Parts: sequence; structure tokens; C-alpha cells
Amino acid sequence: MFSWRVCHRLGEAGHKVELLFVPEGLQPAKAFIQWENKHNLSYADGIFISPVIDESVEAHLIQRKMPRILLNFPPPGANVDSVIWNVHDAMQQSARHLIAMRHRRIMYIGNPWLSRGYQLRWQAFCMTLEAAGIQAEPDSHIFEMNQPQEEWTALWKRQTETYKPTAFICASEQALTRVYLACQTTGKRIPGDYSLIGLEPEPSLRNIIPDIARPTLPVKETGYRAADRMLWRIANPSLPYEHILLQGGLHNGSTVQPAHAEEPRGKRGSS
Repeated sequence: MFSWRVCHRLGEAGHKVELLFVPEGLQPAKAFIQWENKHNLSYADGIFISPVIDESVEAHLIQRKMPRILLNFPPPGANVDSVIWNVHDAMQQSARHLIAMRHRRIMYIGNPWLSRGYQLRWQAFCMTLEAAGIQAEPDSHIFEMNQPQEEWTALWKRQTETYKPTAFICASEQALTRVYLACQTTGKRIPGDYSLIGLEPEPSLRNIIPDIARPTLPVKETGYRAADRMLWRIANPSLPYEHILLQGGLHNGSTVQPAHAEEPRGKRGSS
């Protein structure tokens, strides 16, 4: 969907967009040059750099001389334009909503080291909880996402029995799917037993868990904005680089309810 929006917008302006797939493990400089030559990359008017490529490949593409648009959060000092939706703010909105619903034991689910965007999710989560007087203890959250589902469910069960969360924030589609399956396996209900917010809910899960509480990430709008930014950069190659964050709101949904009355309020403790 995201790539289609870019292609459509640039097609309207008379440009042809070609999708290139970087082979896994493309590391040596010679191999990279061969790949570039094979696809005539040096003749392109500009390149969009995907958020899902290896950081070494990303760094190489950022150094290219033609206009570049990074569809990701930029690394420090990157001489490149970037366009991405504001996941830092989305996480803050999500955590604040749970806190406003009197939740104090909020469990973060997802790998916070997967990419710069996921690092920002975790940082925003910790910042928001600590501002509310809630200590974000790493041990009380689940970062491991590579185990088979059965093993992961066992880990989830141990963590929930130990830390007794009343709400989950799922930082990715994978995290949301795993939590849903774990609840289904153990007979827990959402939101009856746990409130839940998913940052990137699978469309299929929206049919299983109706009306998931979630940030409204402006994905398609980011595609259009990136395409417009590319056209602008082609016309203005010497102007300063800009990093653009697109703002979204929060859909409250039906998967969050107030914390149970017996939960201590205003008490500083682990999340």
C-alpha cells in the first residue's frame, strides 16, 4: 500500500517508479557496485530508501549523490530528507490513554531494538510512564519475539502471573498477534481481563478483535508526502535537508476499559 501511493503520486507527475529488492547479505562494496550497475541506479532521478533494509545498505544509499528520501527516522547527522509517521507521539498518546483510564501496570510487548523506529517506541513509552510516576522496569515487559508461539505463550503467562498487568501496549503487528493467541489459549478476555492498544494492528485481527484501540498512523498520507518531497528535492537540490513527521491521532476503540477499582491508584510501582 505504501509503495503504491508513492508510485501513483509520481506517476501523476510523469515519473516512472521501479521497485528494487536488495539481496540479503549484500555487504562487500564490490557486490554493492555490481548490484547498482545491474539496475542502472546511477541513472535514477532519485531514490526512496525503505525502512526495512539493512543499516549498512541504508548508509551506502544515503551517501548517493542523487535526491534521496528516507522512509524512516534518520540516523544522527544524516544528509538526507526523511518522511515518516510520528510513532514517538503515537506511543505517548497510547500510554497516556491507558494512564487516564487508571492503568498503572502496563506491559510493553515487542522488540525495542529492531530498528530506530522501535527504539523510539520504547523510549516514548518509558518517558510517558515515568512522567506519570510509574517506573518502567525492563524485567516486567516482554521483548523476546522469536520463540515459537507455544513457548512464547508460556513466557507471557509467567510474566503476567508475576507482574499482574492490567493493560498491554503491543508495539508491532507480531506482538499484537502473539498477545491475542496467548489470551485465546489461556482463556483471557480483551478487554474483560486486559485492556489493549495495538500500534500496528493486522487488518485480519480487526475482524477478530473488533474496534482495536490504536493510533491512527497516516501511512498512505506519508506515501503521498514522500512523493511530493521527492519532486521538491529534484527541483531544489541545494536547499537544506528536512525531516518530516506526519501527525496522527488516537482511535480509542473498544479494547480499553478503566482499570479495576481494586487496583491501587497514584502509587509508584513497576509497570
